[in-house]
Amino acid sequence: MNDEKLDSLLAGAFGELHAPEETIAATARAVRKASSTPAKRPIRARLVAAIAACLVLLAAIPGGIYLYNDVTTVVSIDINPSVELSLNRFDRVLGATGANDDGAALLENVPVVGLDCGEAVRRLLADESIQQAASETNRVEIVVASLSDSDTSAIQEKIQSASTAASCPCVCSSATADELRASSEAGLTMGKYRAYAALQEAGVDISVDEARSMTMHELRELADEHEIELGHGQSQGGSAAHGSGTEHGNGYHGGRS
Repeated sequence: MNDEKLDSLLAGAFGELHAPEETIAATARAVRKASSTPAKRPIRARLVAAIAACLVLLAAIPGGIYLYNDVTTVVSIDINPSVELSLNRFDRVLGATGANDDGAALLENVPVVGLDCGEAVRRLLADESIQQAASETNRVEIVVASLSDSDTSAIQEKIQSASTAASCPCVCSSATADELRASSEAGLTMGKYRAYAALQEAGVDISVDEARSMTMHELRELADEHEIELGHGQSQGGSAAHGSGTEHGNGYHGGRS
């Protein structure tokens, strides 16, 4: 069993248990050691036994688990498909929601709950559906918002690295907690909400429902038609990055469609 398969197995287990990052790291090291240790028992039996023992240990640990389950950041990935990720303070994905049918289908094929944000974004950007869409529109719009308006530059750096690793161009920026709440109330991803707000402010007759049914590329084309410059919000060290059924967790969900 290679590391990627093992990581996926661990992500699934921890996606259900939700434990602190340092505990997960220590457990992962223990499981890898157990899975690589020669023994008469089949590797599957040894691996299952190791994971079971670790999960029992984690379940008994007081405190920390509540911190792990607390959503602190939301990452909106807008192109088509579009998805939204809910992260905890350790940058782990607690929940993933498809912003449209294509986004839901993507998450069916690329499960990301339990993964580190950087790895989750890399896997999503490397998917054929996003790669094809990015080749047509030349970029993916990614917006990071902290629920407490904390600095998100470290997460944006992870996203930029993921973009490079996946050879998928993206524009990554930060949003405020107020923008996140407003986009959630409108039922739009943060990228679409920003475009919708800019269009409305410029006097373009567009409804929330119309914006919701459009892709980011279509919204940008509409803005270009009216000579409207769509900004990218705040930049906390995360400007443009250029790289050569819905999955749910215990995260933030803001009625997307």
